[in-house]
Amino acid sequence: MVATFESTYERALISAEASAITKINGESVDPFNRYSYRVAIKEAAKDTIENFKLIPPAKKTYGGKRILIIFFIVYFPLAIVGGLSTPKYSQYGEASVLYGWTFVLGILWCFGIIFWGIASVFTRPKRQAALNARREREVHLLADKMLIALAPRLEQEVEVRKARELEEDRLRQLRALEENRLRQACEAEEQRLRQERLKRGEHPEGKIMPAPDPQIYGVSSAGYEELCAMWMRHLGEFDAFATAPTADGGIDVESSRWIAQCKLYTNGVSIESVRALAGIALLDNKRAVFFTSGTYSPGIVSFADRARIALFEYQPITPTLLPKNFFAEYILENTFNPDVWPE
Repeated sequence: MVATFESTYERALISAEASAITKINGESVDPFNRYSYRVAIKEAAKDTIENFKLIPPAKKTYGGKRILIIFFIVYFPLAIVGGLSTPKYSQYGEASVLYGWTFVLGILWCFGIIFWGIASVFTRPKRQAALNARREREVHLLADKMLIALAPRLEQEVEVRKARELEEDRLRQLRALEENRLRQACEAEEQRLRQERLKRGEHPEGKIMPAPDPQIYGVSSAGYEELCAMWMRHLGEFDAFATAPTADGGIDVESSRWIAQCKLYTNGVSIESVRALAGIALLDNKRAVFFTSGTYSPGIVSFADRARIALFEYQPITPTLLPKNFFAEYILENTFNPDVWPE
């Protein structure tokens, strides 16, 4: 019997080692945590003990119900028959006394069996729990024994897993660095392409904003400001927008770097309007551009050149934007986003 157990134990130990290696290489085990992988080895040992039945299962306790059923089926009818047969032989005194005592003892024995059966009904769970706990202790002790035997063998497997995870971490960090470098290179290239598009008067994302269509039916003052904002976006100032019609502070179109005044006139522009725009541009630290459907006098053109203000003549009925000084011509050639603004 001992030899049989030893041979079964050795086969179970080999099986537990294979199972433990599988658990150690699983994601739920941390090889850098000694407690973690020792728990995995012990779990593998317990599973092997159950599979090989090294510890027999706990015996089931018989409950009082089964005892009572057997009693009522077998013994109780016999006792009744024996008791009823006593008067038949009562002509012999000794026999009558003997059968009388037999009947009394049978009744007492019946009540004892009944009491034992009822007590067993209530005590069976506790007794079964005690047997199960005893078996669990035996399994635990045998698993500890297998753990002590397997731990030295599996130390090398744990070290291999550690080395593999360290190498994976190193490769993961290298991939992250390479991805970060490529992302930065792509962002730099995208920024360069955006700058080139801005120089060509294109949208930063590769789109070209359209120029306004001819307004053959005329346009209001607010509509004229919207058309001028469209011209600025078409020429590269993509965040230009028309301000509110009232309380605009002398600015009709504004962007992050430019302000514009838009006058829908049929006659000449006054020098005061251009001077006011120059003052606002100086206060806001922005560049200025003036749009009008009228005309500019030579004095206004001279002042605008000194103040570095671009002057445009724009008739909504035609799709043409006419430059009226040097800075306006420079914008048409280099868009609203030149690298160097001429002095």
